[in-house]
Amino acid sequence: MTKSIKNLQPNIVDVSNLRKRVETMSKIEKTMVTFRFPFSIGDSEISYPPGTYWIETDYELLAGISFPVYRRKKVLLHMANASENIAMGMTLIVEPHLMDDAIDRDNAVVARM
Repeated sequence: MTKSIKNLQPNIVDVSNLRKRVETMSKIEKTMVTFRFPFSIGDSEISYPPGTYWIETDYELLAGISFPVYRRKKVLLHMANASENIAMGMTLIVEPHLMDDAIDRDNAVVARM
């Protein structure tokens, strides 16, 4: 027994709850970071100029915990220097701990002064 195309009903799915659930499972924080000295990310030999840069940190919700806990998943470092209007035209995807290390190195130089 085959169904004719006329008898088929569209499969309508309400995605409003799904969208809300997905939105609550992750979040993005947009901030600025200022490097006072040339900096590099990780073991890279590439050095970037000092200045203020936009960063976006992606967080994911950890499941199975009775209260919301987010873990940093990745950091996007936008290589447009906001303080000098230098547009380098690229975005680096950085591991969160490598971003922390670059910021800590910059702060350590300032602390020694």
